[in-house]
Amino acid sequence: MILHLENGTYYGLDSLGTRVWELLEKGTTVPEICNALLPKYKVSAGILNADITAFVLEMRSHDLVFTDQT
Repeated sequence: MILHLENGTYYGLDSLGTRVWELLEKGTTVPEICNALLPKYKVSAGILNADITAFVLEMRSHDLVFTDQT
């Protein structure tokens, strides 16, 4: 769960979202995250990249991610 401190909104994450969030906090880029997670999930690299990129963009739209890690 993520709490936006300025507006008090909570955002729930599933296990994949939580892992992506942890890697983003460490400064890991989207391509690096995809490479790290691809062996664990049975999807193509393109689908995983698209999903993670969409997650990062969604977090940006809520002002939860500020760096350009794509």
